[in-house]
Amino acid sequence: MKKIFKFIVLISFFGCEKHLEIIPDYKFPSELATSNLDSLESITNGIFNQLQSGNLLGGGLIANSELLADNWDSGPYSDFSLNQLRTRDMNSYNGEASGLWNDGYRAINMCNIVLNYLPNFENENIQKVENLRSECLFIRAVCHFEMLRMFAQPAGFNENNSHLGIPIRFEMGSATEGQSTPRSSVAQVYEFIIQDLENSIQYLPSDRQARVSKWAAMSYLAKINFQKHDYEQALYWCNEVIQSNEFSLNSSVEEIYDLSGWIYSNESIFQIINIAEDNSNGKIVGRLKSTSVVYNQEFDSIINYIDDKRKSELYTFFGVPYLKKYSNGAMNVTIIRLSELYLTRAECKVRVGGYSDSEIRNDYNILIERANGEVDNNTSGFQNLINKISLERNIELGFEGDRFHDLKRKKQNFNTNLGVYDWNSPKLIYPIPQQEIDQNPNMIQNEGY
Repeated sequence: MKKIFKFIVLISFFGCEKHLEIIPDYKFPSELATSNLDSLESITNGIFNQLQSGNLLGGGLIANSELLADNWDSGPYSDFSLNQLRTRDMNSYNGEASGLWNDGYRAINMCNIVLNYLPNFENENIQKVENLRSECLFIRAVCHFEMLRMFAQPAGFNENNSHLGIPIRFEMGSATEGQSTPRSSVAQVYEFIIQDLENSIQYLPSDRQARVSKWAAMSYLAKINFQKHDYEQALYWCNEVIQSNEFSLNSSVEEIYDLSGWIYSNESIFQIINIAEDNSNGKIVGRLKSTSVVYNQEFDSIINYIDDKRKSELYTFFGVPYLKKYSNGAMNVTIIRLSELYLTRAECKVRVGGYSDSEIRNDYNILIERANGEVDNNTSGFQNLINKISLERNIELGFEGDRFHDLKRKKQNFNTNLGVYDWNSPKLIYPIPQQEIDQNPNMIQNEGY
């Protein structure tokens, strides 16, 4: 009964949003669009609809990250842009890159519009103002982060992360026509993202069913600090979420990705809600459905290694390779779930030090035990634990967009059917769209384009 109630609430909430949405001109909004607090709330609803874009969190980022990683091999695509990703031979006209750039900065600009006009209404309803501000700060941070990971070399590329990131945009402007904003350093972008997220936490709701909760912001802070090698901070935010007891692991593996597509998972911390008529997740389902996925040799060996229900419930069908995570066209897209935080915390404990081997093993053994597997009571030592956690990350989070960024973070090469790629290869970074290069005199293209 509880799950049915969740379903009704979420569908009702997101189903009516499309009728409330106001999307103003992306340069300068009309006076009507910003004349009252309800209008700004309507714009914010529109931003969430923008997030559902297949290029953003609706599935495109996950699918394309997997396409660039090394877990699966795809055949040639008829789609020119996708085939460029498959062969790691993109150019500055690639549609996937320009789609992410345009949709990402469109969402950011909509956030900036709301943030710019909210102070005008602080005397009317301060709670609503702060809630809307927090949601926009969260979305602005997430969009900058997800784009940073695709358009720039990862943190750790050089010692102080002074290499080129993406433009930081915090003022109203044009989302689709080139601004003069130059690219900030990766260090500067991370600082901006973290500040936005930390500022959002105070007024975000604690209700896990909210479209954005403070737990989602904390989880992103864990993910972001993990990506930039700040393992102490990542550990802190993992603990904040895990120890809150607001979330729990699903009782069985098959519940993680319910085939109906409608169940709101108990371990889902942040996800994009889809409804039946919404095709915004078509990219993840279309590109990662079972019939289009062929595991490469390395992941095949992992499948053979697995001796628990994750093999049969997630990755095989009667012993044949068969990805079951994305089987329904209307399913929700999970962005962060509790399992990820357990695995992140485990690795952070190893790297920070001061934790016993058993304390570290407990964080991934809980996932193995959930899958009815044989728990690990023996792995010890820094590198052995890191290797074991990496393996469990790939088993548990396979095809959820994690592998691509994990290899880059650990500076490990990509072994694909088309060859071996260094973790810092320019071919594993999106090109800055040519339209941006042409319109922004301060824009610098990525190496190799």
